[in-house]
Amino acid sequence: MMQSRPATYSDPAVMPFGWIGRTARLAAEAGVDVLPGLADAGVGAGDGPLQDASPVDPAEYLLMCALVINAVDDEMHGAARTRMLRGTANLVVQAMAANRTLQGAIETAVRFFVIAGAYCRIELSVSDGEAHLRIRSDSGDMRLQQVVEEMFGTYLHIQLSHMLGFLLPITRFGTTSPDHPLQGRRHPYFLAPVTSSNATALVFPAKYLAFPCRARPDINPLLEGELAWISHHTERRDGRFHAREADTASAEVFRRLLVRDLGFDACCRELAIGAAELRQRLANEGASFRLLRRAALIERAGPALRAGSGLDDVADALGYSDGRSFRRALKAATGLGIADLRRIDLTSTGPAPSVLARLKFEKERQT
Repeated sequence: MMQSRPATYSDPAVMPFGWIGRTARLAAEAGVDVLPGLADAGVGAGDGPLQDASPVDPAEYLLMCALVINAVDDEMHGAARTRMLRGTANLVVQAMAANRTLQGAIETAVRFFVIAGAYCRIELSVSDGEAHLRIRSDSGDMRLQQVVEEMFGTYLHIQLSHMLGFLLPITRFGTTSPDHPLQGRRHPYFLAPVTSSNATALVFPAKYLAFPCRARPDINPLLEGELAWISHHTERRDGRFHAREADTASAEVFRRLLVRDLGFDACCRELAIGAAELRQRLANEGASFRLLRRAALIERAGPALRAGSGLDDVADALGYSDGRSFRRALKAATGLGIADLRRIDLTSTGPAPSVLARLKFEKERQT
């Protein structure tokens, strides 16, 4: 039975199929319909047949891309004048991963696409502490070009994030489309504002260019990166932290915050580490004290609140003087209210297993 996942465009974790599904429609016009494959995996479940208004989460989006690529034998979804055969994207990832730093990986990708003659070109520039990764294509259809350049940006974000070991923090996503459905709002895959631009671009803090590439490609590096990207998105959506057993600064901070709530300065004192050093170590791991504190408070207080416990009882169990002081601390630390915390579902398991299983199958066909 298909799982119901009611959502709308306002859901921060989804995109409307009517936007990103344009390449699937293109494939259908060419005689290859991938919609049945999406329906079989449960995409659109609960909303009837998949349609423009159906919400598509990151895993479902990647499945759609894999189905289109396999159907038309073209990494660019058959949406450009120049083809890019299946397997090319894996070769790019392997070449990028041979570099020591993120900047080296990006520069390798820039050269690769020039040499390969692929229809997409990427450019990297740095100004005022920001890195601009611009994407340009030679598609003859402007509306389709905007969507496919965004998809290409997603591919880059997936692999760069995998090399870092965490989601590359995007400051803003620039689009040339005046009718992007999330213009002026937060992009659900890049987790950044969507803004108007003269070129499709991912903008992020330039300091990450010097970060080391940690991941090394396996048999199917493209799938490996995509699964990691999906997992990171699931954690971020749920407001959780899952590396508590790891020997990292973020895991150590999280373990202490699970015992009792601490401010940043108090946490530094307990760890006997300077504030600047702790901030840098957390940033190197793709974490921040605010996100860790938020995750710890969600895990500590959420179950009791959803079970119907009174606010004063929960506050007392967590070491606060009363419900009012806990409410203030929660708002200051996380931006969440008590009603928000009661609604967060810690039993969420992420993408539907049927979607992940079909995604793995389709990606294995590309190797």
